[in-house]
Amino acid sequence: MPILRSGVMRFARLPTRMPLVGIHGSLTSLRCQVRGCSAEASAQAEKQDFGAPLLSPIPPPIQPVLWGTSMKALVKTERSGGLTLTDVPKPAIGPNDVLIEISKTAICGTDVHIYDWNDWAKRTIPTPMVVGHEYCGTIKEMGSEVTGLEIGQRVTGEGHITCGFCRNCRAGRRHLCRETVGVGVNRPGAFAEYLCLPSINVFKLSDNVSDDIASFMDALGNATHTALSFNLVGEDVLITGAGPIGVMAAAICRHVGARHVVVTDINDYRLNLAVKCGATKALNVSGGDATEKLRKVMKELNMTEALSSRESTAGRCLKPGTKCKACWWVDFKRRLCLSSRTGMMSISLTRAFQPCSPDKRVKSF
Repeated sequence: MPILRSGVMRFARLPTRMPLVGIHGSLTSLRCQVRGCSAEASAQAEKQDFGAPLLSPIPPPIQPVLWGTSMKALVKTERSGGLTLTDVPKPAIGPNDVLIEISKTAICGTDVHIYDWNDWAKRTIPTPMVVGHEYCGTIKEMGSEVTGLEIGQRVTGEGHITCGFCRNCRAGRRHLCRETVGVGVNRPGAFAEYLCLPSINVFKLSDNVSDDIASFMDALGNATHTALSFNLVGEDVLITGAGPIGVMAAAICRHVGARHVVVTDINDYRLNLAVKCGATKALNVSGGDATEKLRKVMKELNMTEALSSRESTAGRCLKPGTKCKACWWVDFKRRLCLSSRTGMMSISLTRAFQPCSPDKRVKSF
C-alpha cells in the first residue's frame, strides 16, 4: 500500500513471485491495484505512461521517487547491449538517506559488462536500471535522522548496501551480508544527476583529493581491502598485474610497511606507474622464462626465503583457484596469499592467469 507524503511515494517490497514490468511499470501496476483497476487497465496505463512494457526475469527493486520531477540518467532500458540516456524521476530520500548531486563518475569493468550485456549481466541486472557505482559529488539533501554530515560536503560512497541486522552485519562483517545490494547493479546507480544513498555508506572527501581521483574511490577500496587482509609489516609482496587496482595496492603495501613490493605485468607503461606508486621492482614477464626472471629479482633484492624451492607461495598460487598447504588465500577476482612458512605474500590482481584445478598447480620456483 503506497504512502503519500509531501509528494513522495514510498512502497513496501513486493513478493518476488509477482510479475513486475520495470521500475516505472511496477509503480503503475501497484497504483492501479490500489485504485481497483483491472489487469487490462493496468497494462494500458503502463503502455501509455512509459511506452511498451519491458519484461524482466529479475524483479527490480522498489526505489522511492519524487513524481513530477526529472533528471538525466544512463539507463539499461532493454535486455540487450547498450545504454540509453533518458529522463527519470529524481530519487526520494528516507530519514537515514542522503541525496548526492553527482559531480564526476568513473567507468568500472562492471559497467562495461552491463553495456555489453554478457552472461553475468543477463543473470544479474534487472531492467530498467540506472547504472554506475564509481562517483563523487556533493550532498544536496539529508534525511531527518542523518548526523555527522552537512549539506554541500564533497562525498563519495560505498557501493554495497547491507541490511545492518544479520549476524554478520552486527559483528562488523558487513561485506559478508547475505542481503547485500549493489549500487548500479541491484538498485539505481550513479550515472545520473542525483543518487540516493544510506548515510552509513557516505564518506567525506578531503579537499586535497580532486574529483578525478575521488570518482574511482571504489577501486581504491578494492585494493585496500585486498592488501590489508593480512599484516604486511616487514613482508615481501608479489603483485601479479599492474592494472589500476594492482598499482594502488602497491602504494598501500608500501605505505603500511612492506619490505619489498614486486609487481609483474606485460605492459611497460603500467609497470612504470607501479614504480611511481612505490613498487620496489617492476618486472615485465612477457618473453623469456618468467621463472628465471623472478629468480634474478629475488637475488637482486636479497630475498633468500620468499619464492624458495622448498615452499613457494607465489609459485603455487600464481593462478586464481589454486591453493597450497603453506598459505591461506582469498579468491574474489583479486586474491592475496600469505605463506605461513616463507613470509612471502602474493596478491593476484589480473586475469592474465586462468583458473586451474589443485592437481594442476604451478610448480615451485
